[in-house]
Amino acid sequence: MSALFISVKNISLFAWLAVVFCLALVAPVDSSISFAQEIDYDEVPDEYITEARQVYQKCLTSHSRNMYYDCKCFSMSYLEERISRGPIAHNSSIESAISGKCRDATEAAGYEYQQCLGSFEGMQPGTDPEKLCECYANRFVEIFEYVAPPIQSRNIRPLKIQARLECSDPALARKLYGRVGIQ
Repeated sequence: MSALFISVKNISLFAWLAVVFCLALVAPVDSSISFAQEIDYDEVPDEYITEARQVYQKCLTSHSRNMYYDCKCFSMSYLEERISRGPIAHNSSIESAISGKCRDATEAAGYEYQQCLGSFEGMQPGTDPEKLCECYANRFVEIFEYVAPPIQSRNIRPLKIQARLECSDPALARKLYGRVGIQ
């Protein structure tokens, strides 16, 4: 099984904020380091922290968000954007502004793998279900990360079909998609 299926979403948002804050204190000054070193948490209004926690909880409980985003990263990006925009900005405009950040289809890979294993009766005789399903889940994530579509079922479904076909019938996939694999 690939490391792609490992999930590290067990730490609380509060603990994660503390880790980020501590790292910001000891991290060298580097423009590639995230916003965390720029935030003085003592200056952040409690309402903003509460909003970020709510965004985190909403992400965890939303099937599509949890499947395709790193919820900790998403909530921290929300906090950064909230601080940047101030109290007047509507939360939906903030979420829209950060929708392209913090994508992580790790949970989706595990879910798709399990769904695939549950439908192995439709596979060609002699197919190794675990091998095919691992290929499918990994290819789906690779295609998803490459294409980076808006998170809507109408955008995700064709990627699933392509991934399944690339793993089950690469020759047909080449004819339909012009390639197999990300180039």
